[in-house]
Amino acid sequence: MPDGWEVAQGLNPLVNDAALNPDGDGMTNLEEYLNGTDPDTKETLQDLIDDCSGNTLTIYGGIWTNVIYITEPITLIGVNWPVICPSLNFTDWETDEWETTAIAVLADNITIRGFVISNQCGAVGLDGLQYAVWDWCWEQGPSNIKVQNCRIHDISGGVYLNGPGSEITGCEFTSLKYFGVYASGYDTSGSSMLVSNCVFRDWAEYYVQGAGVLTDYGGRQGSICYNYFS
Repeated sequence: MPDGWEVAQGLNPLVNDAALNPDGDGMTNLEEYLNGTDPDTKETLQDLIDDCSGNTLTIYGGIWTNVIYITEPITLIGVNWPVICPSLNFTDWETDEWETTAIAVLADNITIRGFVISNQCGAVGLDGLQYAVWDWCWEQGPSNIKVQNCRIHDISGGVYLNGPGSEITGCEFTSLKYFGVYASGYDTSGSSMLVSNCVFRDWAEYYVQGAGVLTDYGGRQGSICYNYFS
């Protein structure tokens, strides 16, 4: 970190404090510098997304423990594997499911790349995080949602999308209770979900059908290519 930045932020440039996190927001001082944030002000990833003035936001590291709601088109890029792990306790499907998603995608044209998404509660299934990425729709959801090069683990379900033009590429799914990728049949546009170059391993129970993409209600069939299952 530049000495001038440390002095301006009240840090001591003669002390190796790059790994410290004085405000307890999940970012080290070095990550605060890279992300352009204040090491003395506790900020959430939601704050950074809401304050983003352009179409692309790059996040350098950090451990983020809040649910993320994305309501505008954005490309969200993670560098050095920032971790999204909300502290949630899923106990009742009917009342709690809407609140147990790490990232809720609520607009068209959203790309999420380079993040680790996991269950902070340390348990799979009805004791923690229900979905990694979900569009919160039982009918046709937002279009052109892309999840790229993410590591998703220890969650009941992985990526659940209902809109046209979805792409899941280069992701790793590990220790999921139900499914890695769910392509709902409510989409009537005739488009398919592309799932490519993904790794699916260590399934806790079931619902790995065919190439790992589930369909329901006689709907669209996902497009599968070059995935690995173990």
